[in-house]
Amino acid sequence: MEAEVCGGSCSAVLACSAQRPDVLTGTTGTFGLGTPNGEDYKPQSDCQWLVQATPTQQVRMWFTWIDIEKPQGATCNFDWVAMVAADGTVLQRVCGATPDGSTAFDEVSTTGAVTVEFHSDVSNQGKGFSVSYEITDVGGALVSCTCIFLWGGYPRACGGAGGVDGRW
Repeated sequence: MEAEVCGGSCSAVLACSAQRPDVLTGTTGTFGLGTPNGEDYKPQSDCQWLVQATPTQQVRMWFTWIDIEKPQGATCNFDWVAMVAADGTVLQRVCGATPDGSTAFDEVSTTGAVTVEFHSDVSNQGKGFSVSYEITDVGGALVSCTCIFLWGGYPRACGGAGGVDGRW
C-alpha cells in the first residue's frame, strides 16, 4: 500500500519508510535523507520516493546537496541515488559528495512520474542527500519526452530541435 507523504508543496527530510515508495504529490518540493551536518545515514538501507505526475506533466529534479559514499572507480557500486523514469529508464545514478553545497550533478527533466531510489551497503556511509523538484504541465498531446540537461544550460543526451527529444 502506498502512503501519501505530502501534497501541494512538499518540504521534508525523510527517513527510509517501511512504506515503499513514499509518494510525493506536491507540484514543488524538497525531500531527501539526512542533513549536511547531521549523523551518517544507516547502512543497508533501501529507500524509494515517487514524485507522482501524469504523462502530460514534466518533472524537473536536481540535487541541492549530496554526500553519499564515494565511488571506487568510475561507477557507483556501493551507495547510490538513482532517478528512474516511469518506464524504468535510469535517468541518473550518482554517488560521492558536492563540496560546499555546490551541485556537481546533472539536472533531470522528464515527463510522467519519477522514482528516486537510494541504496547503501554495509560500510562507509555519508550524510545523505536532498533533492528538489517541480512539476509543470507541458500542454498539447505529448506522447513521450526524456531529456537530461547539464548544469550551465548545455544539453547532454538530448536530440531534436532545441535539445529535446519528444513525440507530439
